[in-house]
Amino acid sequence: MSLRVAVRRSLMTLPVLASATTLAFVGAAPAWAQAAKPAATTPSTGSAPILPSATKPTAPAAAAPAAGTKAGEEDDGWTCPFPKKVPTIPDGKTAPEADMRKAHEEMQAYVNSGQGFIACVDQLVAQHPDKVTVAKFLQLTRVQDAVVSDMEILAARFNQQLHVYKARTGGAPAPAAPAPATKPAGK
Repeated sequence: MSLRVAVRRSLMTLPVLASATTLAFVGAAPAWAQAAKPAATTPSTGSAPILPSATKPTAPAAAAPAAGTKAGEEDDGWTCPFPKKVPTIPDGKTAPEADMRKAHEEMQAYVNSGQGFIACVDQLVAQHPDKVTVAKFLQLTRVQDAVVSDMEILAARFNQQLHVYKARTGGAPAPAAPAPATKPAGK
C-alpha cells in the first residue's frame, strides 16, 4: 500500500483528528525544517540539509531529514536518499545533439532517484507503522508530493525543449551508436 493510500484511509477513519492536525500545519513549516539550519553542512558528507520545494526544482543531493526529528535528536534510521542532482536542461534552439542526449540521461537518473526516494519512504512506513502518526503521514505526504511535482516540472521543461530541438533538426536524434553488422547465417 502506498503512503498516499494509507494517508487517505487514515484521514477517512479519523476525520476529526486529521482536520485538527491539518489546521496546525497550515502555513507552518515542519518541525524538522524549523530545526534545520539552512546552509549548515556536515564535514563528513559535505551535504546540506534539504528542504524540498515544489516551486523550485533545484535541491542538491542529500538525505531527506527524518520527519519529526529535532536538531541533535536521533532519527532511528528514518532517512531516505533525496533525489540526485537536478539536471540542467539545454535550450532546444541552440543545443547540439550530445547535450540533448546528456540531458536525457540526467533526467532519467533524476526520475529514477525520485522514484527510489518515494519507494524508500513507503517502505519505511510499511516497516514501522507504530512510529507513524497522522501528523507524520501528512508531513511525509507533502515531501513526496514535492518530489513528484519537481519531477513533473522538470520533465515538462525537458519535453518542451526536446520538441523545440526536434522541430529545429527535423525529427528524432540519430541513434547513439550504429548497430553492429550481422553476419549472414549459414556461412
